[in-house]
Amino acid sequence: MVRNASGFNAVMVFGPEQFKEIAGRAFDNSKDCISVINADGNATGALVMGVIYDPNTKHIDAHLSGTTGAIRLNYIITLGA
Repeated sequence: MVRNASGFNAVMVFGPEQFKEIAGRAFDNSKDCISVINADGNATGALVMGVIYDPNTKHIDAHLSGTTGAIRLNYIITLGA
């Protein structure tokens, strides 16, 4: 996926509806895991420092080492049983 991180050090990876469309169910913070990497580190130089779930917005966000323009992210979703 490509996200615009211009002026931000975090980007939304998934909103609740996007996650449900991909995974077939809502995200469960107690047992699901999402890992995200910068898929083109030479192009932007930003590193993904971590992924966080915000229970208020139900967004899953990737926090970056700095601001950048567009950033291409690869992710893997592991659904708990």
